[in-house]
Amino acid sequence: MKKTLILGTLLLTLGCEAATIYFVRHAEKVTSDLKDKDPALTIQGQKRANNLAWLLQHANIEVIYSTDYKRTQQTAAPLAQQRQLAVKSYDPRDLKNWLDALKTTQHNTLVVGHSNTTPQAVSYLTKNPVKSLTEKDYGDVYQVIIEGETVKMTQFKIPPISQKTAQ
Repeated sequence: MKKTLILGTLLLTLGCEAATIYFVRHAEKVTSDLKDKDPALTIQGQKRANNLAWLLQHANIEVIYSTDYKRTQQTAAPLAQQRQLAVKSYDPRDLKNWLDALKTTQHNTLVVGHSNTTPQAVSYLTKNPVKSLTEKDYGDVYQVIIEGETVKMTQFKIPPISQKTAQ
């Protein structure tokens, strides 16, 4: 009986590990060249990416994912450099399968996506609708904590950066 109780307690403890996943849309991108399908971040976007790294500096991020676009990679870069992590790529066209694998992670993670995929990913994991982002929405940070079958979401906002401050 005593061995069963200890084993049961151990299994409950192992099953209760929580992972925190932060989802963000890339920071401000250059929009002056409409033909550019892969624009870089603006100076303002670079500042916001640095602020994201500052915000998450104590979040014990162990894994960083980004799509293969310059703007998402550049948004992830300051935290990746700070944490000395390589940024791993994911395919947003296979989002649900990738998220199913991600939700079993035991690592604190940052995922940098887009205005359409970020709310979609958070909604999928939390099973609750998340307000859509427009092309002008930047700075939303979604913290998703997965602990066994329990999923909690908190939304933060990185304050806007004025054009004067960005220069």
